[in-house]
Amino acid sequence: APALSHFFNHQTHHRGQAHMVLTVLGRPSVPLDLALFQRSEEGRAYA
Repeated sequence: APALSHFFNHQTHHRGQAHMVLTVLGRPSVPLDLALFQRSEEGRAYA
């Protein structure tokens, strides 16, 4: 179980890094949350 917890926490770390890079470059960030993606038009196309 500790490895699984680390896996999910590490994903959060990389999402934060991606958001920071986009912010520094002056680009709009996109929703990176699965729940928001699934509710979007593009996300529903994958359902």
